Amino acid sequence: MLVKLLKCQICGHRFEIEVYDRRDPNEKDIPGYPICCERCNSGRLEEVRVIRRAG
Repeated sequence: MLVKLLKCQICGHRFEIEVYDRRDPNEKDIPGYPICCERCNSGRLEEVRVIRRAG
């Protein structure tokens, strides 16, 4: 898993979230879930950067 910093394009809220690493063969076939902003529940998110590998 990766920890990413995301920014909402609607309200500007920034937050960290753990997501599956699609380049990892062990995680590529795990079904994911839609990520939404914690504040306004928007799905319009921008990836700012990958912070670290969670593990």
